[in-house]
Amino acid sequence: MSYPLFRAVAPEEFAAYHLQYNDSIPLVVIVPGLAAFLGGIAFRAGPHQPDSGLPSTAGKVMPVGPRQRLHLTVGLPGVGKTTLARELERAGGALRLTPDEWMLPLFGVHWADFGGKRDVLEGRLIWVAHRVLRVGGSVILDFGCWSSEERWALRAIADLAGADFEMHYVTLPEDERRERAAARWREAPEETFEMTLDDHERFRTSFTPPTNDELHGCSPPPPPPPFDSWPAWASDRWPTLPRLDM
Repeated sequence: MSYPLFRAVAPEEFAAYHLQYNDSIPLVVIVPGLAAFLGGIAFRAGPHQPDSGLPSTAGKVMPVGPRQRLHLTVGLPGVGKTTLARELERAGGALRLTPDEWMLPLFGVHWADFGGKRDVLEGRLIWVAHRVLRVGGSVILDFGCWSSEERWALRAIADLAGADFEMHYVTLPEDERRERAAARWREAPEETFEMTLDDHERFRTSFTPPTNDELHGCSPPPPPPPFDSWPAWASDRWPTLPRLDM
């Protein structure tokens, strides 16, 4: 079945549109070549220049170490999350999933145009990550994850796949963070988005830093009501992520 990803839909219809195809999206649509990985065959994506503007997964993608691991980068724009994620990718061969690299070619560069599209994309990337973890691969979710609930939910999904979980919290002084974000926009606009002062202030007030319990790997709290599990909460938070515990 073909998946008409690029059919034009109104922003308010976007989540429902993707949910309609939730069970029919072939994995190869999300990460080209990943079907071979899920079949138990490692593949190597050598250095190349993508000719379509889609992200590459440079480096070897294969099960690493005695136990698979989900890495999660946490922090605001400009702190260096993607730089760290790329270092982890090179060092360990994990599959790196950076939403910004998908948002730009799919949806453009303006925050106002996103609507719920990032949530739609992140839901599918989490689904891909879970599939990779289940077959023994490691994954880097370069997401940012501004709320404790999101981070607890992703830890629960790693547990569900039998994987370890490692959170990488990256922070900088606010002035330095904003300057780095502005410099990245000037120097590599194809990798990021322009952010206004209002955007930065909104981001700062929306971000909840990890708690000590999160940083020390304590047992997760119960999910918020009325949800009976963190995967159930995650499926509601990311509308294209199916229930992974059913």
